[in-house]
Amino acid sequence: MQNNLQECCHTVAQTHETGTSTVGGCATLQVEWMFQLKLTSWQLKHTDVVPLLLHVVNKLGSGDEKLSGKLFLVLSELFNNALDHGLLKLDSALKNSRDGLERYLEERAARLGRMEQGEIYFRLRKVADQSRQCIKIDVRDSGAGFNHEGVLFRLSHSVDHAHHGRGIALVRSMSGAMRYIGNGSEVYVCLPIGGVLGGCNKVMQHPANPK
Repeated sequence: MQNNLQECCHTVAQTHETGTSTVGGCATLQVEWMFQLKLTSWQLKHTDVVPLLLHVVNKLGSGDEKLSGKLFLVLSELFNNALDHGLLKLDSALKNSRDGLERYLEERAARLGRMEQGEIYFRLRKVADQSRQCIKIDVRDSGAGFNHEGVLFRLSHSVDHAHHGRGIALVRSMSGAMRYIGNGSEVYVCLPIGGVLGGCNKVMQHPANPK
């Protein structure tokens, strides 16, 4: 059963309609719950998104009380990347001067205030087989994406990523699996319940396109 949840992250997209899916010789996967949320530009300006998502997960039941802190950090990074870089097109290099963080936050507020179009879509699922469980997080923004392959290459080869990629590195270190799709405006993350990262080390190769 040790490889069962390795299939979880790249096959769970097949389960959202029927609730179950059988992969090869592995046990049947079960979607225990699924939550979807699409936020438009107005809602992105007026909603405290991450606490809302965390509240929903806690109410539906993650199955692991210790997961909340990790889930908060992962959701924060994914949301901030989608908003700041996907929709607002902010450059992280702004943070690197002496007053960089202050300038970055000022520019963020200004661009957010001017934003008239843009959407961020979230889908969160708790999936399980007979031996393990995970929280599957899908985030998509309506922006133009970014060079995620270049960022992931620098992270994999220990190249300095002070200007860009620290959030991605954090999410990768805390999750069991992470994968960007297409132009980088979609990201899929698997958080294993119980803290066994090796149980989620494959991201789904053919995820369903969120609508």
